[in-house]
Amino acid sequence: MSVAPFLANLFESGRVAVALTLQPEPDETLAAALLPAEQVVRLNLAGEAPEFLVPVACWAARIFYGGCHFLVCRDVDPKAIAAFFEQPCPAPRSPAVDYSADLVFQYLPDLIAMARGVALGDLLLEHLLALAWGWPLSSVGVPDCVPTQIDSFIAHPALQQLYIDRILARTDLTRLSDSRVAGMAMEALGAFSELSEPVSKHLAAAHPEAGQAAG
Repeated sequence: MSVAPFLANLFESGRVAVALTLQPEPDETLAAALLPAEQVVRLNLAGEAPEFLVPVACWAARIFYGGCHFLVCRDVDPKAIAAFFEQPCPAPRSPAVDYSADLVFQYLPDLIAMARGVALGDLLLEHLLALAWGWPLSSVGVPDCVPTQIDSFIAHPALQQLYIDRILARTDLTRLSDSRVAGMAMEALGAFSELSEPVSKHLAAAHPEAGQAAG
């Protein structure tokens, strides 16, 4: 299965298959699967979404597909895998870039969980974890992943809310080590601590100043 039908299945059911070889596909082909999915995300986002950058989303789709391919095809040269993951994002970081990559990278936690099950300790997992560290909006819930560089998106209201919602939904307490995020989480919970009792208790114990600010 090539990247375009892989994406269609990913968005529709989450059940995917990969080809035995990596074949290049033009952005126009990938965009046919990416654009409808982005419209759904945009409609469900709290607030106005950033601009959707098709080249960035296509890059992320290829990288993610490659990660899935290497997880299945275990006989690939580690140097080839390393070279594959060295492909740079085609645009400098910004809310639009993080949003566009997240359309596919939001599935990174699931891919990393599968990699831990079959490839614990190998180089593929290292590359996937490097992606998780590099794209914090998309990697909420990944164990032992506490990115500190969130400036590329955290000031954008809609992405800020998306990030906090994911932290609360996945009870990712490690992300609350950033005082900005802790304050945002406390504000999001407000008087309804029962929405996420583990997060509320953590904030009360570790960040009393956030609770005071929210109050």
